[in-house]
Amino acid sequence: PPVHTWKVANPEDVVALVVFVVVAASVSILVDREARHRAEAQRRGAEAEALARLTARVAAEGDPLPELVEHARTTFGLDAVSVLRRRDDGHHEGGNDSGWIREAAAGAGAPDDPEEAGQVVQLGNDTVLALRGSPLQADRLQLLSAFAGQLGLAVRGRALAQDAAASAARAEADALRTAILAAVSHDLRTPLASIKASVSSLRDDEVAWSPEEMALFLGTIEDETDRLTGLVANLLDMSRLQVGALKLVRAVVGFDEVVPKALASLPDGGRELVVEVPESLPRIDVDPGLLERAIANIVANASGLAPPDCPVRIHGSAAGGRVELRVIDRGPGVERQDRERMFRPFQRLGDGTSRDGIGLGLAVAKGFVEAMDGELGVEDTPGGGLTMVLAFQAAST
Repeated sequence: PPVHTWKVANPEDVVALVVFVVVAASVSILVDREARHRAEAQRRGAEAEALARLTARVAAEGDPLPELVEHARTTFGLDAVSVLRRRDDGHHEGGNDSGWIREAAAGAGAPDDPEEAGQVVQLGNDTVLALRGSPLQADRLQLLSAFAGQLGLAVRGRALAQDAAASAARAEADALRTAILAAVSHDLRTPLASIKASVSSLRDDEVAWSPEEMALFLGTIEDETDRLTGLVANLLDMSRLQVGALKLVRAVVGFDEVVPKALASLPDGGRELVVEVPESLPRIDVDPGLLERAIANIVANASGLAPPDCPVRIHGSAAGGRVELRVIDRGPGVERQDRERMFRPFQRLGDGTSRDGIGLGLAVAKGFVEAMDGELGVEDTPGGGLTMVLAFQAAST
C-alpha cells in the first residue's frame, strides 16, 4: 500500500475515509464535551459539598470563624484570606494601624487592610473579606458570595457571643459588689456589734459582774473575734484569687501532716471529728499553708451541715497515683443541679454555717485546691449527706 502520501487509488475509499474522519471528529467533540461537563459537574459537586460543610461548621461550632477562613482559602486556592472589621475607636486609616481590625486570617501575608488585597467581598456594613492570590473567575466569585454569607453569619455570631460574655461579666461583677456590700453591712457588722456590747458591759462600773458573767462576756469576745477573723481572711483570700495575686510556696508533704494543723485552726464548736488519715499515704506537692486553709474551710462547712450528734469523718486514701481526702458529713446534702453553684462566691447553698460565714468558704477552698493543680469534687454520702473530695497527684519520689 502507498506510504507517506494522501493519494487514494480507489474512489470508494475516499468516501469511506471522509466518513471515518467525520465520525472520528464528531465522537471526539462529543467525548470532550462530555468530559468537560463531567469535570464541571464534579467541580460544582465539590463546591456544593464545601458549602454544605461550611454551613455545618457555622451551625455546630461556638466560634468557627478561623476554621471557616482557612476553609475558604483552600477551597478557592488563594494565598491568604482575612476577615477585617472597621475600627470604631477613631484610629486613623493607613498602615497596619489602619482603620481596620483583623478578626481572623489564614495564609502567609494575610491582608491587614482592604487596600492590600487583590479582591474584596463585603460581609456586612463594617466587615469585609480580603483576598490575596490569583483573581477568581465570575463563576467562582458567585460561589464565594455564598461563602461570604456564611462567614458573615459567623462574624455576627462571634460579635453576639462577645457581647453576651461582656454582659455576663458585668452582671457577675454587679452581683459580687452587691454580695460584698451585704456581707460588710450584715455579716461583718454582727460580730463587731457583739464584741462592742460585751466590752461595753465589762466597762460598765455601775454593774458588779460575777466571775461567771465576766467569763461569758470574754468568751463572747473571743468567739466573735475568731468569727470576724475568719470572715476577713476569706474575703482577702477571695480577692487574691480573683486578681491572680496568689503565690504558691510548694513543699512535698503528707495529708497526715496538714490535716491536724487545719483542724487546730478551727474554733472548738464541740463537734466530734473522726480522723482516718494514715501516715502511709503517698506525699503530695502542694502549698501546705493554702492546703490547711482549704481543709479548714471544708471541715467547717461540713460541721455546720451535719446534725449535732453525727461526727464529721475525714478519711484519706490513695489509688492509681492519686491521693484523696474525703470530708464526710451526714447533713441534708445538696441537689445535683446546685453543686456547681455552691462553689461560687457568696453562695450559702453548701455552707451550713450561714450564721458564721458569708458563703466564701467553699469558693476559697476550691480556688486554693485548683491553684495547686488539685481537684475538689462532691459526692453523695451513702445513707444521706455530702462528701467533699480533695484529690492530688502523688508526688514523684
